[in-house]
Amino acid sequence: MKIILEDLPRDVSDDDIREFLKGYVEVLDVEIYTSEQRDHASAWVTIAATHAEAHWAIGRLNGRYWRECTVNVYISLFRITADLDARHSAK
Repeated sequence: MKIILEDLPRDVSDDDIREFLKGYVEVLDVEIYTSEQRDHASAWVTIAATHAEAHWAIGRLNGRYWRECTVNVYISLFRITADLDARHSAK
């Protein structure tokens, strides 16, 4: 499952994100995105969690003030849509 972290510090690292999420979800992979047009970074994080566990973590992490930024955390709908498309194609 993937979660999206928005409004991260521009200089955030893979290790920083893993530390931020420590104790909430198990991180499998981190993809960090920055742009010269934005003041903040974003990250797509692959986690080992059920949908319910991901919602629990997001409820605790969303809006958390960290490294002078208020971090927004969401569940990616892309994975859910891909799973539904695969199930529909199998019928």
